Amino acid sequence: LTKMEEEQRQPQECLYTATLWLALASLCVLDQDHVERLSSGQWVGTDGQPKQKPTCDNHDDGETLAIILCSDCGNLCAECDRYLHLHRKTRQHQRQVFKEEEESIKVDLHEGCGRTKLFWVMALADSKTLKAMVEFRERNGGKMTSSASAGTCRFCGASSNTGLLAIGNVCADPECQEHARNACTRTLPCGHPCGGVKDEETCLPCLHGCKGADGMTLKQDADDMCMVCFTEALSAAPAIQLICGHVFHQHCCRNVLERKWVGPRISFGFSLCPICKCEIDHPTLKDLLAPIRALYDDVKRKALMRLEYEGLSQCEAITTPGARFYNDTAGYAMNRYAYYVCYKCNKAYYG
Repeated sequence: LTKMEEEQRQPQECLYTATLWLALASLCVLDQDHVERLSSGQWVGTDGQPKQKPTCDNHDDGETLAIILCSDCGNLCAECDRYLHLHRKTRQHQRQVFKEEEESIKVDLHEGCGRTKLFWVMALADSKTLKAMVEFRERNGGKMTSSASAGTCRFCGASSNTGLLAIGNVCADPECQEHARNACTRTLPCGHPCGGVKDEETCLPCLHGCKGADGMTLKQDADDMCMVCFTEALSAAPAIQLICGHVFHQHCCRNVLERKWVGPRISFGFSLCPICKCEIDHPTLKDLLAPIRALYDDVKRKALMRLEYEGLSQCEAITTPGARFYNDTAGYAMNRYAYYVCYKCNKAYYG
């Protein structure tokens, strides 16, 4: 990817090159040992020795790295560059992407996804589902133009000088407007906007890798795709952190819980975290989780009663060490017996 010619980096050309598809395939077989060897972009001083990367002058944490040099504002991260140059008086500032950043490549592997980030493109792939996402960054030979950053939607990334983007950071697209109504409007201590949902008691930790008050960072970041929809990055919509620590779009979680199981037989795999298989749990999902848990308790109770009735509560499948349902009587019973929802009373029945 780093050796592709400038004309091949345009989205309409890049999508038809074998290089991009080979890169996505390689991310599916990425190993932790490969990560450090593949990443590049070390900053080197005039004496040939490594030097420290510049930090954003608009942040006071001394940690947020800068990727853009503005003639008036100094070193800026991408978020600060976007907000500081929204006003018409600042749009004409001369800005240049650091040469080291434009030529660098970052490769990482976490939560089962391989990801590579260049200045002009970000690609990630999930080895389990073989689903991938490619996001092209707006660029103009490394120079930041006034039209490219007059207004950028915080959700879809669309840029424009007119309409709602001329005065805000959300475009007129109905989907983005809906996300804006559900999004948190607070700013985190690190200076980044909160990527969570409104009215949460505790804001979602920073999606840009900044440490929270407890000194911890999220396992995922803004560029990771939502492992529920596999179509958009976490920053593309208000997100929530489940009790297990993983982050997903709130509307994706709600859609999964509303659709429930596939087929007529009742199953509860849909209510588990796609990554770690713990139960999905978050305060904003309580209205959907309550009936699902009530149904689960009902099916569990009836399955255990039938297992006891048939004299199988101490069968080998439950008592044999190493077996799939070892010491999991409820799991074995719910897997053995099929239950369905009655269309009249909406109760579970054995069929």
